[in-house]
Amino acid sequence: MAFSPKFIAAFYGKISRDPETKEINGKNILKLPMSVYCRKDTYAWCEGTCWERLAEEVREHNLVKGDTVFVSGSMSGVYAYAKQDGVASATVQFNLTSVMPVKRVGDKADGPSGGGWGNGGNGGQGGGGWGN
Repeated sequence: MAFSPKFIAAFYGKISRDPETKEINGKNILKLPMSVYCRKDTYAWCEGTCWERLAEEVREHNLVKGDTVFVSGSMSGVYAYAKQDGVASATVQFNLTSVMPVKRVGDKADGPSGGGWGNGGNGGQGGGGWGN
């Protein structure tokens, strides 16, 4: 039996482009590009992929560029590329298992997030996040 370690992460990110919905091999997916603050003036670029049910739930809630989310999932890869100015950069990709919008100042929803989806480890009851 082969051992395949998984890097599981949970972090806050700011959506950097409007989420994109696609269909791959008959399965609905949603790409959620995010910037993640690391330290003074330093950001990491991440792209989360939501599959099937989670993709539909996230799409229905109309997250847009600029929204802050708390996500969790397993890392699926790191992709290096050169920016237009020739500077090397990378994007870390994750298969997301939960997505929770972070309440913005002035939102009228109660609670820390105003709702969301997540497996929360409680039999799929959600725990305020969106997830499989």
